[in-house]
Amino acid sequence: MKFFSDQFYVKERAEMRELFADIPEACDNTLAIAKRIDITIPDKVFYLPDYPVPRRRPTMSPVSSRGGRTRRGTRMGRASCRSQPTRTCAWCATGPVARYGEERAHTDAALRERLEYELDVIVSMGFSSYFLIVWDFIKYARDCDIPVGPGRGSAVGSLVSYCLRITDLDPIKHKLIFERFLKPERISMPDIDTDFCVERRDEVIRYVIDKYGKDRVAQIVTFGTMAARAAVRDAGRALGVPLPDVDRVAKLIPSGPTGLSIPAALQQIPELAVLYNGDPQIRRLLDTAKSIEGLARHASTHAAGVVISKNPLTDHVPLVRIGDGDINTQYEMGDVERIGL
Repeated sequence: MKFFSDQFYVKERAEMRELFADIPEACDNTLAIAKRIDITIPDKVFYLPDYPVPRRRPTMSPVSSRGGRTRRGTRMGRASCRSQPTRTCAWCATGPVARYGEERAHTDAALRERLEYELDVIVSMGFSSYFLIVWDFIKYARDCDIPVGPGRGSAVGSLVSYCLRITDLDPIKHKLIFERFLKPERISMPDIDTDFCVERRDEVIRYVIDKYGKDRVAQIVTFGTMAARAAVRDAGRALGVPLPDVDRVAKLIPSGPTGLSIPAALQQIPELAVLYNGDPQIRRLLDTAKSIEGLARHASTHAAGVVISKNPLTDHVPLVRIGDGDINTQYEMGDVERIGL
């Protein structure tokens, strides 16, 4: 699509006055309306569900997937019912003992200072519930003998994640930096990448749906885009180019992991450039294919992307059922994160 005009830009005051010289009140009224507008762009809001508070106090430390009482478990269980930040802090209090042993947990000042610092950041940013939600479904997987990865990405730099056994890599030992994962100066959702056994991943997703409600949990859509060869074939079909000619052009464009875009192929494949410059029909075919290359061609379900909302998802995002599968968001992963889910 192209605009066949050179007028699509924000004009300066003098240009607008000249353009509306016959009705100057049009500019005056526009300015009057602009001055009456009072808009405040709200701070970014995250719609994290509250982690369910059990009616009975827990008797076992969450850092152990199979149980394992701790001496402080009962007392911390009482405190956990007060609030999500309190619960996160309380459960993390037992984590250093399980991870580093009782002596180091109580004598290593640097360890305690690092843990308290991370908890302060997590609580002040309002992400206590996030950690409890992630801890909960990881614990469910371990309790059901579903293989869980040790963690990857910036999340392994968090001592809180390690103490809650969300991750299994020691950030102290490996000198990993917490600020790469989370810091107040950059308000964004924490990103904890978790790997589950592909054969039983659906069980974890089903657990989350059952826990938070099918109206508040959905898988995330992903869009397959038009690759170079597919764009050539679709353009050829629409333009009525003979199939042998379309096939010859498409096969000249490398595909797969080392594939090229159509403009890159025209620069790097001499035979393709000769066809483009010497045959008007091929030129039209490739020009049309260039305009549709990269566009979304079909929708499918993201391999493991799941969104959980505090309210019904229809308050925040349009939904769709793809085929006979579960409900999906109509927004892709990046857009889902941008709207606070």
